[in-house]
Amino acid sequence: MHGLTRRNLLAMTALTAGVPDLAAAGPAGVSRVPLTPGALRRRLEAAADGAAFNGVLLLLERGRPVVARATGVADPATGRANAPDTRFNIASVGKLFTALAVLRLVEAGRLTPDSRLIDLWPDYPDPALAAEITVDALLTHRAGLGNRVMTAPTDALPASARQTDRVGLFATAGRAGPAGVMAYSNDGYVLLGAVVERLTGADFRDHVRETIFRPLGMAGAGFPAPDATAPDLAQPRLRDLDRPGVWRTATAAERLPGGAAGGGVATVADLARFGEALRTGRLLSPALMRSWIAPRVPFRGGHYGYGLQIEALGACRAFGHTGGHSGITAELMVFPDSGHVFVQLGNGEVDAYWALADGARTALCGETADTRRLALTNRVIALVSTRGADAGAALADAYPGTPLREGVIDVAAFRAWHRGDPAAAERLLRFNIRRFPNSSSALWSLAELHRHARRRDDAIASYRAYLVREPGDADAEARIAELSASR
Repeated sequence: MHGLTRRNLLAMTALTAGVPDLAAAGPAGVSRVPLTPGALRRRLEAAADGAAFNGVLLLLERGRPVVARATGVADPATGRANAPDTRFNIASVGKLFTALAVLRLVEAGRLTPDSRLIDLWPDYPDPALAAEITVDALLTHRAGLGNRVMTAPTDALPASARQTDRVGLFATAGRAGPAGVMAYSNDGYVLLGAVVERLTGADFRDHVRETIFRPLGMAGAGFPAPDATAPDLAQPRLRDLDRPGVWRTATAAERLPGGAAGGGVATVADLARFGEALRTGRLLSPALMRSWIAPRVPFRGGHYGYGLQIEALGACRAFGHTGGHSGITAELMVFPDSGHVFVQLGNGEVDAYWALADGARTALCGETADTRRLALTNRVIALVSTRGADAGAALADAYPGTPLREGVIDVAAFRAWHRGDPAAAERLLRFNIRRFPNSSSALWSLAELHRHARRRDDAIASYRAYLVREPGDADAEARIAELSASR
């Protein structure tokens, strides 16, 4: 996946890659005492301002709001501002609802984590595969099913199609990867949604509305069509790389219909209600709650449980889910030891989300090795942008045990381009090529920068350099053909 699709993938898979002040970092793995409510508020508001966060955030401490902030624009076309009751696309945060719906069926005795798909769906289109897949494997992304549902044509099915119908987009395609290996799979969660439909007889979305949203008072949560433009919906925004300085609204074709893999909408208050119920253990029996939040497979520096991300931040724990797509960022995290629930929903790019998510974690849990890694990356970005690659490399080399984050540098380059500093953008991407010599991503990003800058010959040369690393890549070959035809 490359180009705009590659940006979407980055958003979907981004975690907390914030950029705290390196000088403030303490020893690796050591957690500070959480800040006072006033200090927490100042810290998070400063992070939101510094990152130009466009969205709404809410921090609760044992059910009481400590920080509530709405900033930026909900709809660029009208100038409508974000507000506490603005509804945002929550992307993969919705996997929490899918996991809960499945675990409640476990609680009701309708299935177990060890249940095989073939026993729940005897006429599944690929019976051999269904005989091998378990509910546990689907919940923990270990069924090898991939993400084909996300690359299907947008007109393949109407937005109102049930999850059972969406399974038809990949049911006979076989595995996308090896079984038993953790590989994030939206297809697997669509399949879980279809299992819920088969066992309950209801459309998955209706089932979630009636059994989760309504009982918890999540009045703003739901599953509107991707092109919905209701007055209280935030419209996803992206940097327009063809027009530096301009933000564009992500089109419906760049989004996905809401369902079991995510993509519903909610307000921060809706997710805070769910987070409080999760924190206080009110959603399942005590035994199943413990099973739900148990770490099961390694995932992005932490672990994944049943539809739930689990982080160890020094001596501090956190669990919940993050999500993102085109112009969409979302996060719900519960900090059980301190009693905090943190929600942020944004309709902008991923870098602002990174900074704010990291601001919450460092404020609540203190610095960790990972936050220092990201702080170093941020300082290197500043040096490369203003003084060149050698200065950035010298700083990075002074911390040999702290690897840089390539993706953070990549995003910073396109942020610089969008802000009207093409020289800094190119310096950052060339630094990435130098620092990560085995990375094809760095080569692709430089080619894309040249294309957006309308430097045709440089773009063609860069795509060809990328093809040396990734021979036969159809996207690169198409870009070269398009540019060559414009001579």
